[in-house]
Amino acid sequence: MGSVPIYALRAARAAGIRTVVTVTEYTRWQDLGSAELVVDHLGESALPFRLLPSNAEYNRARENVGDATMFGVALGERLLAA
Repeated sequence: MGSVPIYALRAARAAGIRTVVTVTEYTRWQDLGSAELVVDHLGESALPFRLLPSNAEYNRARENVGDATMFGVALGERLLAA
């Protein structure tokens, strides 16, 4: 959901859509607690992504990241299914 305003996150959650948010300068200070996962960026081999604390999903997901450096659909599905 990149830099989409917070109301789009709320609409997605209200529609039952599972959400992963990447923060930007515009969203960094917004309450993203309704997102299932929040990451600082999608990652690069030399600059791994980080899961950011947002809600109860964070601790469970953090344990399942392993040595992944880049966030992709497969990893997102694995983290959300755990």
